[in-house]
Amino acid sequence: MVAHVVNSVAFFAAVYDPSASNLWTAYKGKGALLNGEKLSVKRESTQKIILKVSDLWKDESILRKISSGLVGYEVEYSTYSCAVNHGLVASGQYDGVIDLAKDSFPEFAGGLIVREAGGQFTNIEGHSEIQPSDRIFIGGNPETYPKLFSLVKGAL
Repeated sequence: MVAHVVNSVAFFAAVYDPSASNLWTAYKGKGALLNGEKLSVKRESTQKIILKVSDLWKDESILRKISSGLVGYEVEYSTYSCAVNHGLVASGQYDGVIDLAKDSFPEFAGGLIVREAGGQFTNIEGHSEIQPSDRIFIGGNPETYPKLFSLVKGAL
């Protein structure tokens, strides 16, 4: 994963998944690509969500609230890298992602890819220009993102 970030704004991102030979790239304002092909998030929900929880995440009560709110979704408790998860959302393989992270760097890259593919990706304050100190992130297609954001915000 690589990202060019200036003043908390990602201008370029590249994420490579060697297990599937997938390379996601995005330039701010120019769209996102997977292996050179234009990407677009799914517009309709299939109810498939990725939940990524860092080993450093200690607040079990928030995690329980979030998990209980995901009833009705097919939840993948991811062991992939955060940035690869975001690529899977940008590719339309999942509708959304909730990331309780240990750091924000993968989110700069993955978030740009999701946004450039037509999705939404923010921190817990709803800002797309995330900060290095942010640790909670939500992303998804236009239908799913608002539901996930409300769920996570309510769990806090």
